[in-house]
Amino acid sequence: MAAVSIARATSTALARVRIVVLDVQGRTIATLVDGERPAGRHDVRWEAAAEPAGVYFVRLEAEGRRFVRRLARPH
Repeated sequence: MAAVSIARATSTALARVRIVVLDVQGRTIATLVDGERPAGRHDVRWEAAAEPAGVYFVRLEAEGRRFVRRLARPH
């Protein structure tokens, strides 16, 4: 099984969070989180075994901010 650690984040208050994995064409491959999360530390993993090796992007949206991280999934 190819699990990829995606994000480790800490929040100080309840927040609506959305984390998605996108392919290089911008299509959503997986939605990992979509909803409210309590304050505290959170770890998110993507079970990527069904996806081919290549470059992906992880987009995190929370508290009115957006972050994008490039991710290379090896063979």
